[in-house]
Amino acid sequence: MRLRVEILAALLVGAFAWPAAAQECGGDFKAWKQGVAAEAKAAGVGAVGLDALEYAVIDEKVLARDRAQGVFAQTFTQFSNRMIST
Repeated sequence: MRLRVEILAALLVGAFAWPAAAQECGGDFKAWKQGVAAEAKAAGVGAVGLDALEYAVIDEKVLARDRAQGVFAQTFTQFSNRMIST
């Protein structure tokens, strides 16, 4: 049962996190979760789904790997010059 709750929480976070992806990093996770919950509720997610969101936690290993991706430290021009051949 717990695995199902974790999977549901991950799906909810993934589904409703897209607008939050454009936000600056390093914000308050609790406030972010509350915003996601509000968006989910407005989109019609029921009590079971909203309750599952409570189990969402930050995974520091994932954050560390995400922040270590050098390609995102480049400007668009630097990235496109490297990736697009003329």
